[in-house]
Amino acid sequence: MLIEILILLFIIIIFYEIFNDVFSKRLDIYENFASSSNLPNQNNKDVQQLQKDFGNQDVLINDINSKLSKISNNINALNEQIKSRSGADLSKYNEITEGAEVDINNTENI
Repeated sequence: MLIEILILLFIIIIFYEIFNDVFSKRLDIYENFASSSNLPNQNNKDVQQLQKDFGNQDVLINDINSKLSKISNNINALNEQIKSRSGADLSKYNEITEGAEVDINNTENI
């Protein structure tokens, strides 16, 4: 009977040491994470700065897109004016733009 109690006590001590070691390591990991992250205080300013910077980039991108749209509209209007001109003016336009195509495989004259 005494041997069974000692074996049982030995098993309990072994399981206690194993679980205590595992849970203490997990607790250390959680404490290290909590102490290193400081999410509400430290990183909140960084997040606000990033949001501000990306917000400014969005405004800049929208501004560039609107300017490109205006340029595209102006080019389309100029193309329409060229197309609406008389045949004589179009023939001059065709003469000017006829040799505008460049063969990228033929680079001798470049």
